[in-house]
Amino acid sequence: EEDVGRYAGAMAASFCLAQFASSFIWGYCSDGIGRKRCIVLGTSGVFLATVIFATSRSFTQALAGRILAGLLNGNVGILKSFLAEITDSTNRGRAFSLMPLAWGLGCVFAPMAGGLLSRPAIQYPGIPWGIFETFPYLLPCCVALLLQGVTVLLVIFLMVEPENDSRSGSALFKSPSSKASLASPRSGSPLLKDPESPVQELESPVEGSVDAVPSWPPGRKADPEA
Repeated sequence: EEDVGRYAGAMAASFCLAQFASSFIWGYCSDGIGRKRCIVLGTSGVFLATVIFATSRSFTQALAGRILAGLLNGNVGILKSFLAEITDSTNRGRAFSLMPLAWGLGCVFAPMAGGLLSRPAIQYPGIPWGIFETFPYLLPCCVALLLQGVTVLLVIFLMVEPENDSRSGSALFKSPSSKASLASPRSGSPLLKDPESPVQELESPVEGSVDAVPSWPPGRKADPEA
């Protein structure tokens, strides 16, 4: 029991470290195959990792479940990108304020539910708990699995992939029918030039001629006697 703090710290740190290591990869994949697919894959992966953690009989298996959950949980950064793409200046602040609010509520109620539902055979004796006696932390994990399953279904059937032609992504994930992104206005692409713009490029005059002298406004020839 004197090493419980060290084991608990290692368990929490392993999740955060694995999540940090995979966040860049998840962001790259979301630019290639889309936000919706990555969220479904990530949530499904966390579902599998939760099953491994819930049925663990050793510290090694529990640690492996938490590491796997961190590696497959790249949804935080993807969700922020998704919010930025489906909102504008009129509602973006409100949308981003709801995300930490939901996270805070989860941090309040999830530990409370986990404490009330863990080791039910010890906390609530006299009831035949069956499999929950063999796996004392399975019951709170079942609640998490239920929420994750509902989340996957909601994402699949309700989430709409935002249209964003500016994604570069990987060539392996690009669709043949995707539109080509326009170049930056600073690149000088003729596709972006305004034909009615008063500022136009002038042809290079012959060296030594009168037209070679800069003049303003454009079109007015310089006085040769000046």
